[in-house]
Amino acid sequence: ITSTKAMEETRIWQLQEGHWQHVHFHRSPAGSVTL
Repeated sequence: ITSTKAMEETRIWQLQEGHWQHVHFHRSPAGSVTL
């Protein structure tokens, strides 16, 4: 049995002056998955 922890990543991009700007990054545990 292999146990894997998954992370949920969220990136917020905003269009500023014609360029995409990375404005926010969030990471949270998505729970564990047992294979």
